[in-house]
Amino acid sequence: MDSSAQLQKLRETVLRQQVAFCCGGTIPISSSDENLFTSLVHGDEPIGTAPVIIRWDGPNEKSGRKLRLPPLDQAEEVQQLLADCKPASFGVGSKEVLDETYRKAAKLDNTEFSSNFSPYDCGIIDAIGQTLLPQMTGGGKQVGDLKDHLCVVAELYKLNVSV
Repeated sequence: MDSSAQLQKLRETVLRQQVAFCCGGTIPISSSDENLFTSLVHGDEPIGTAPVIIRWDGPNEKSGRKLRLPPLDQAEEVQQLLADCKPASFGVGSKEVLDETYRKAAKLDNTEFSSNFSPYDCGIIDAIGQTLLPQMTGGGKQVGDLKDHLCVVAELYKLNVSV
């Protein structure tokens, strides 16, 4: 099946739906420092993850900063993260607007932070792919022609912090 036929099939499938697509759930974050792969649980138990670590550089600093989630007596680190973030705008139509009376949020672009959290390891990307592409093939990032593999790909975009 060529790419235009696959896109047409996806379009028809989406148009037949009577509800909006939605995936929900929770990922428990362990408070212990155990390895991610030893905290994954299969069966009736929810999948869990080790603590999420966020690392970033402060402005004009050579040393990095680190925040562990869930925070354990790290109020100072949380406040420092907020101080190092920039105000976050949001889209209204085709414009980017900064209106803190409507939404007060802060951000770090993906070049300014890193994290050990992976939505692939916790099964989030698989769940989204199974919901949005139930009859499509998966298994890897699309390479070349659309017939090779179709799947959902997650990319780190930015860290948004609600203030």
